[in-house]
Amino acid sequence: MSNNTNIKAIVADSPYSSLHNMAFMLFRDFLFFKYPFAYATEFFGKLFFGIDVDKVRPIDNVDKIKAPILFIHGKEDSQIKHEESVLL
Repeated sequence: MSNNTNIKAIVADSPYSSLHNMAFMLFRDFLFFKYPFAYATEFFGKLFFGIDVDKVRPIDNVDKIKAPILFIHGKEDSQIKHEESVLL
């Protein structure tokens, strides 16, 4: 996407910096079950969907995007921490 000249602007609503971080955030309230659930989610994502969680990292490419980006994120977001937008 970073080299697509047809994109004139981007609006990112509650984005995440990496899918790995997102998997662990989803299970943050599961105490010691957080780690097995997050790793299982990553494993099954790769097994069934062919998604390599370690390669889905918007943070690695956001600085290469030439179009203006508007980040929308509330500090009270219950799913994705506000800090994820700040990282981007």
